[in-house]
Amino acid sequence: MIVGLQTQGSRIIVSDVQESVIYVVYKYADNRLIPLCDDMVLRSTTCTTMVDYETVAGGDKFGNL
Repeated sequence: MIVGLQTQGSRIIVSDVQESVIYVVYKYADNRLIPLCDDMVLRSTTCTTMVDYETVAGGDKFGNL
């Protein structure tokens, strides 16, 4: 259940209610989306924002940031 998408350059930040936050890279030459990294702790993410090219801030439904 995806609740948000943020983009910057070729990186896409996908926030999900069940899987937390996942960094995905779009490779134009191959027309593929490649998962780069994800959060090890599963969170019920409700909102995210990109702080810079490599940092994401997010909150979950329990009030954690």
